[in-house]
Amino acid sequence: MNYREARPGLDLPASFMDELKGIDPDLHFIWHRYRCLWDTFINKYEGEKENPRYAIEEKYGYTNFGFVLTDNNGDPIPDNRWHIWRWCRGVDAWAHVIDVASRRPSHLEKIVSNIAKEAKMANMTRKQRMNFMQEEQEQALVNKQAKANDLWKEVNKANSRLMKSAAENFSSGITAPTNPTKDVISSYKGQVNRSRIVRPLTDTEGGLILPEDWGKG
Repeated sequence: MNYREARPGLDLPASFMDELKGIDPDLHFIWHRYRCLWDTFINKYEGEKENPRYAIEEKYGYTNFGFVLTDNNGDPIPDNRWHIWRWCRGVDAWAHVIDVASRRPSHLEKIVSNIAKEAKMANMTRKQRMNFMQEEQEQALVNKQAKANDLWKEVNKANSRLMKSAAENFSSGITAPTNPTKDVISSYKGQVNRSRIVRPLTDTEGGLILPEDWGKG
């Protein structure tokens, strides 16, 4: 079959392709010119009349892995992205794994992680799979808590000088709020004389060093 397969380092990152090939050498990176529908397993066999199936076929000038979807005018709908297919030797057919929706490193890492997890569970019993998934969820919670603890330590370390000053004031009996303020010059279009207002400082303006997503839930 004359299909277009990805070139390492040109079409997709070589490290990404190497990692997946290391997990399963039968994984292939196939370019989809058009959007298609496919069955669980697909090759050039269309099936019997009583039980038809989608096939790999040459149409619209390209090799298409499945039935090409068309718009209201009968024109093929573009896809123009890479898909990961697996050549299943036991049945001499292809199985779709996932499409590469983005080349962002975080997205590619997630693809590798998910495929590695599926490969790990492939030969497990149902009970083993359930235990494996439960262990992964528990580990994710542990990692999340550890990350939160590390962030808390970093915030405390960054604000140690302010916290020390506050503790010293408290031990000296200085407990009244300082109520720090900030002068703001306000203006709007067409204004001749600008007005000046004084408002309280926010947490981030008051000297505390906080995470970027502080207060966003």
